[in-house]
Amino acid sequence: GPDYLDPQILERGSKAPVVQLDLWMAGEEWCKQQIYRAVTEGKGDFGLPFSEGKADFVLVEGAMGLYDGDDCSADLAAKFGIPVALVIDVRAMAQTAAAIAVGLRNYRD
Repeated sequence: GPDYLDPQILERGSKAPVVQLDLWMAGEEWCKQQIYRAVTEGKGDFGLPFSEGKADFVLVEGAMGLYDGDDCSADLAAKFGIPVALVIDVRAMAQTAAAIAVGLRNYRD
């Protein structure tokens, strides 16, 4: 569902409007249009400018966990060919960090 805090934080950090991509609430076609508009026009929903001109890249922050919920962040990444950068707090870990990363990578294989 919609997140009200992260978009505000991300907008402040990026100095650009943030559009939420939610496959379950908005659908695949709407999400596809928002990504396309960001890349080709530098705009998101409601015509709000992301920057001066086209986006150099689009950063998608996943909510909760990679595989949590229906139409999760992993589904969004797979549908649109978005690479996944995994961030794990590995303090006090050694081989366990690798096991978690490999497990997430191969979860649906």
